[in-house]
Amino acid sequence: MQKIMMVVVVMLALGVQAYPQISEQQVSQDASKRLVVSYTLNEPAVVVADILVDGEPVPASQRSTFKGEVNQRLPAGSHTFSWKPYREGFVGDRIDNVSVEIRAYAINRPPDFMTVDVDEPCAVRYYESASKVPGGVTNNVYKTETMLFRLVPAANVTWVMGCAAYESGVDNPVVAAREVPHMVTLSSDYYIGVYPVTQGQYYRMTGERPSTFRNRTDRDMRPVENVAYQTLRGASSVEWLGWPQEGHDVLDGSVFHGFRNRSGIAFDLPTDAQWEYAARAGARTLFYSGEATLDNLTNIAWCAQNSFDGQGQQNETHVVGEKVPNAFGLYDMLGNVLEMCLDVHGNMTSSAAVDPRGPDATVSSARVVRGGCYSSVEKDTAAALHDCSLALRNMCGQDSGSSDRGFRLVCPAVAVR
Repeated sequence: MQKIMMVVVVMLALGVQAYPQISEQQVSQDASKRLVVSYTLNEPAVVVADILVDGEPVPASQRSTFKGEVNQRLPAGSHTFSWKPYREGFVGDRIDNVSVEIRAYAINRPPDFMTVDVDEPCAVRYYESASKVPGGVTNNVYKTETMLFRLVPAANVTWVMGCAAYESGVDNPVVAAREVPHMVTLSSDYYIGVYPVTQGQYYRMTGERPSTFRNRTDRDMRPVENVAYQTLRGASSVEWLGWPQEGHDVLDGSVFHGFRNRSGIAFDLPTDAQWEYAARAGARTLFYSGEATLDNLTNIAWCAQNSFDGQGQQNETHVVGEKVPNAFGLYDMLGNVLEMCLDVHGNMTSSAAVDPRGPDATVSSARVVRGGCYSSVEKDTAAALHDCSLALRNMCGQDSGSSDRGFRLVCPAVAVR
């Protein structure tokens, strides 16, 4: 005999007038003690759910047996998912005081976290918060075989990009020209990687190991480096100049072209403005940890002061996610490896901008890199600390890699199947 339980339905559009509707919802426990949830969607939506025991949501650590149509984008129609409580540590033939909350998110406003399996078929899943991500955001699986992304709430927020004089204390006219503070508005939210792309993830994407530090036992969880901008997006030429002229188009045969085809997601490098907005996470200081001191930096970043190898002889990359994240929950935005951005490098102006794209590719072949790296900041001085800051805009060539340079992925905040 089946046991019928309570189900609560919540539809979330977050500012969108038309929102998905859920109907015909039912929860039961079958003869095999499996909890079975069924429901019907009136339109495509991202569906997430909580199972509550005695009014308390089952934690992510006890959701490994969630199976079926949940935590993903789904078409209109009837759907089912299940959960095995006896496999998750709940004792007894029947669970009393159980309820299920089902929530539907509009396609153009998905939940805050997204996971993407790097191996084919690149399964994509969505979660409402860090606490709902299976295994927790620092789980090694998100540093090797699955990518974890955080939605950055940037749409129509106006903020100050660049470095104000009080942030750095560095009297350098060249730096000042590169980092002129000015008002910027981004027109849309976006997903960004919680971590820079790692060696393990890059190997699964390409079958290649280009990194200088590939002969380490923990290599798969270190950021990939020694990859050229053109390897990721395609070689520029007279016919094809790339960003910004060609927008987010990439060339056949590039790393991003292949990964887009496998995942169905328009992955790219962040623009200069997207990177800085995500890295600052609201901070107006040199580091997102606060005051510009060496202690504050080493707490959040691998830099020249703390990134020695096991013998204490040379600086090198380290496993991602071992330092304190910023307010968005993003790790290694400063230090470890410099991160490539889309933009051609050029001096900033004080003019306000909406979705800035940087100079045309005909102006220069140098691209922006941000965030400092494992060899930045050799001295405890204001000038040295600036070399691993939220504002510093360095540059790199398009056609070669470097052992101190990696990348982080972004994509539009639109749910995909």
